[in-house]
Amino acid sequence: TVTAAMDQHDSPQFTWFHTVGNHCRYVPRPQLLAALSLETSYYSFCPSSGWRFIVLDGAELCMAAVDVDVAEKEEFATVCSGLGLDPAS
Repeated sequence: TVTAAMDQHDSPQFTWFHTVGNHCRYVPRPQLLAALSLETSYYSFCPSSGWRFIVLDGAELCMAAVDVDVAEKEEFATVCSGLGLDPAS
């Protein structure tokens, strides 16, 4: 579970920055974001002057997601079509 994995990394000496990937889509998005204390699945942060990290959601369009909906399926088909790909493959 998400909580069991998080418990293993609970340490006051580190600051954790989470990213959402394809392995995360087997947990409903609201539950995942809450467990990771995230408002959104993408964000940026500056750990020190002159550095900015941008964290992207690598699974925003994932047809294997447990909570995929009709709008996501349509968006996926549109993106695939624009790239000349078959969304069914």
